[in-house]
Amino acid sequence: MLIRRRRSPRPSRPPSFSWRTLAFEVFVIVLGVTLALGANELRQRFADERRVAAATASITAELQFNCERLTQTQTYHEQVLAELDSLRAARSVDDADGMATMQELPTWNGYNPAFITSAAYETAQATGALELMPYEQALGLGRYYTFVDLYQATVRQSVGAVLQAGEPTVTQIEATVQITNEIQATLTPQSCQGAEQLGAEGKPTESASDAPAPSS
Repeated sequence: MLIRRRRSPRPSRPPSFSWRTLAFEVFVIVLGVTLALGANELRQRFADERRVAAATASITAELQFNCERLTQTQTYHEQVLAELDSLRAARSVDDADGMATMQELPTWNGYNPAFITSAAYETAQATGALELMPYEQALGLGRYYTFVDLYQATVRQSVGAVLQAGEPTVTQIEATVQITNEIQATLTPQSCQGAEQLGAEGKPTESASDAPAPSS
């Protein structure tokens, strides 16, 4: 009987190493990471632009609102001061008889300061949209809203002083109207010009960050 000897299997050779394959795999990995980072950066950029655009639109509307209110109030206060000067020129005015004297003026309808807001600007700060705007634009808005805060504080102090006085004199009422009107003289054109600039130059085809801020 013929007995065949089994041959031991030949050891398998390890696969040959290829630098070309390794380089291709590294390239694919790097490309995938780069594309993912680029897509994420692009999405973030679009999101930031939308946030700035929304903030700019809100601030523009707020500036226009402030412009209209301040223009009406400034016109009213200037007319009241002019009528008071005319009354003084026509006859002597008893300073102690404040409210009775003011009621003689044809257009007198109380102190009536302008109701202006800063909610859009404060929201832009809270959401981080203000940080995404160009420095000059953010600086101009900051200066403008500093005057808004000053105006609101002046109104609160003036109303408080009048209430504490009980029966204010003509001089007290006149001083209150004058100091309010002086701030309005600066704040009104800033509001109107800022609203016009942001509305006219913030075109849809442009980046919202290119829109100018109110001039200081």
